[in-house]
Amino acid sequence: RLTVAARAVGLAQACLDASTVYARDRVVMGQEVGRYQLVQSMISDMVLGVESARSFLYALAQARAEGNDRPRRESSVAKLQATDGAMSSATAAVQIHGAYGGSAEYPVARYFRDAKVIQIIEGNNDVLRSNARRRNNRGRAMPLCARLQDHIPSGRT
Repeated sequence: RLTVAARAVGLAQACLDASTVYARDRVVMGQEVGRYQLVQSMISDMVLGVESARSFLYALAQARAEGNDRPRRESSVAKLQATDGAMSSATAAVQIHGAYGGSAEYPVARYFRDAKVIQIIEGNNDVLRSNARRRNNRGRAMPLCARLQDHIPSGRT
């Protein structure tokens, strides 16, 4: 699930990058699309999704580096956050691109398709969500938010 989460973070980042460029370059009714509040809000949500998914991914990678070969809870949460974030980012990217969002001329149509597929592979997200909840109720794992503090870059809170 580590590689799926990493791929999802990259996909969400690609959606963000494509949307940022498009919002800056596309002019509608005399102004850049990126100047509209709704588009700014979508891009902000994409940034938050990418950064939070990246943090969970780093926590999973650290657990693996520390010798935990099967960090089930961490891998479930990282895959969930990353793939759901990628799907959300892809949906927003398609909306920002408007009618071009479904066109093969822009990569966001492919990102949207890929985001849905990675939600399904290596454990359907609905099943993983249930597993993460069960493990949390048993109190077996250290809360991820405590481990994530190690991955927040200095200067940010």
